[in-house]
Amino acid sequence: MASEGAEALAGDAEVEERALVLFVKCGATDRAERLARSRTGADREIMLGLILLHQNRDAEAREHFARAIASAPASHEVEERIARAYRTRVEDLPYREQMASRYQDRVIEHSHAAVRKYFAAHPYRQTARYIPPLQGEFCLGQGAGGRSFHYGLRGHYSYDLIDCTRQANSTGMPVVAVADGVVRTAGFHHPDRAPGAPVDLRAPANYVRIEHEGGVFSVYVHLRQGSGRVSAGERVRAGQVVGQIGNSGVTTGPHLHFNMTDARGITLPATFTGLYAVVRNASGVTRVAIPTFQSPHHRYVVQAVPAEDPARELTYERLRGRWLQRTRTIWVWEFLANGRARLTQMRADPLVLHATYRIEGQNVIVVLRRVFRFRYEGDRLVSGSLVLHRDAGK
Repeated sequence: MASEGAEALAGDAEVEERALVLFVKCGATDRAERLARSRTGADREIMLGLILLHQNRDAEAREHFARAIASAPASHEVEERIARAYRTRVEDLPYREQMASRYQDRVIEHSHAAVRKYFAAHPYRQTARYIPPLQGEFCLGQGAGGRSFHYGLRGHYSYDLIDCTRQANSTGMPVVAVADGVVRTAGFHHPDRAPGAPVDLRAPANYVRIEHEGGVFSVYVHLRQGSGRVSAGERVRAGQVVGQIGNSGVTTGPHLHFNMTDARGITLPATFTGLYAVVRNASGVTRVAIPTFQSPHHRYVVQAVPAEDPARELTYERLRGRWLQRTRTIWVWEFLANGRARLTQMRADPLVLHATYRIEGQNVIVVLRRVFRFRYEGDRLVSGSLVLHRDAGK
């Protein structure tokens, strides 16, 4: 009952916040301020900050938000509400403008804080065994905490997976259940969008939601129209095909959007059996077992080595994971012959960084030899990508 009450309260807060935005947009700022000042504590500070945001008084808004956090430093709800306030500044913009907005930076910042605080108060320990939702080789396009809707309690631990062999169009790649369970919802009637078409923020997606042991759910989104192999109420086995990768819904291209959630839809960190990173070079192929698509911690995957400290090294722990992050671009790792590696920024005029690597047990050690033209914040952070592989039957 306590959790139900909290969700109801959060719903009321969101309704009031929406009303405030409408008041300000309609010129009824006085009415909005009266409503905000009738509240106390964090509620008051968040509502006043929201009003100031829509008056383009960002610095003053941040001061109110900081006071709200200080009044409840362990509250994930406060961080979520602040993230939601910043989202109101971008949610009506076209997709690319949303992603490029400085307000989206703040959405990500406070959403990440909400996730950290939530799991600090509600630790999660996985007890079941899961296999990856794709077979053979696949790549991670965007990982947990990503800028494009992979944030907040209901989005953070989400993963966009694609067929490495044909990244421009992964349509048709089979999607499998990660464990035994019961299909709770499934829909495959929405049309797929043409690859390369502009993002439609209102497009509905085809998806499957399966309940597993312990009340944990797996969710598979953007499936291909008509590819469904299961229906609601059906029991499925681990590895059973449930559909195919498609391009339905809000997408930038064909991929599988996958996550594990609890019954309330809060995404959960998950580890997988039989998952490997594949390192290819002139000497052949080396596989390194990894537990997850990316680290469950809130760290960036590849940490640039400052020029003044060239001996700093990167373990595999830092290699796996983040993709579309503060640089807002995609970086691709290539492992070459003779222990050489290359990091390429995928753009019209590619930026290439050179590195060396070696394999030590379960670690891939990488040292960047040249670092330049990054946007550094605190630690020197960049993002990268690796090929993932699952052996059939494991």
